[in-house]
Amino acid sequence: MFAADFQVGKSDEMCFPDAVDAASPWASWIMFLLNRYASPSTPSDLRILALEIINEPNLLYWPAVTPNAPCTVAQMIITASAIGSAVNKQCFMTGPGAADSDDHPPAWMYYRDFTTGVANILDQSNWQDPTWVWSHHNYADVLNDQGSKTQAPDRATKDRATMRAHYVVADLDTYSWAGVRTGGVPAVWITEGGCHRPSLLGTWGAGATTLWPAGSSKDHQQAVLLQRNRSRLLGSEGAGVGLHMNYLFTSQPPTDYDSGLCDENGVPRTEPMATWTSFVP
Repeated sequence: MFAADFQVGKSDEMCFPDAVDAASPWASWIMFLLNRYASPSTPSDLRILALEIINEPNLLYWPAVTPNAPCTVAQMIITASAIGSAVNKQCFMTGPGAADSDDHPPAWMYYRDFTTGVANILDQSNWQDPTWVWSHHNYADVLNDQGSKTQAPDRATKDRATMRAHYVVADLDTYSWAGVRTGGVPAVWITEGGCHRPSLLGTWGAGATTLWPAGSSKDHQQAVLLQRNRSRLLGSEGAGVGLHMNYLFTSQPPTDYDSGLCDENGVPRTEPMATWTSFVP
């Protein structure tokens, strides 16, 4: 499944809740959302497909680089699962929407350390939820042409030959992922992703590359990288990935994280939009 994400933005000044157990205010909030939007009595025009409980806790939340970050998120998943069962929710649950970030202490936590940290705690807790899908963000995969036949300029010195989304599936499997599985492997939804246009120059340089000629527009570069990532996700490298979303549908002012398929005024960027819509069956 491919989709466009209509989020309006996200704050970089967030902290984890003081408590995330069943008696916490956070748990009450999750219960309210499930009762309102995913109960057996919820009208069909209000019912949600899935509830994602948190967004990029290894990047946006403070403190991200502590042993407590995976512990807190694992407990969030355990609590939300229990609430979902108690209210007979009629939707998938998903999270943690982990950023595919590199290690940058103390602000960021390396995505694989975070993923394995959470997965290990869930495994040790004997957690299982047949409606829970792990969610992940794949900006680095797209921007860096990460995966087979990569043409990333730094491929000789960095691991660019394997998609980070592929590593996430494998890492979850190592810890006996007991959420949704598909084709024998853990199911992963990419709930954010895209080509970070302001980073194109710093990543690929200003001249010709093996992927586009000199003078190529950002629209063209974005479209090429989206297409190459999509092809990998549809192949064996993408085993387990069942959803792929682009953040955002339009560019986000200021354009500090601009990966939109349209300009800020809503006018489609012709090549990226045509490429993305070609993904829809």
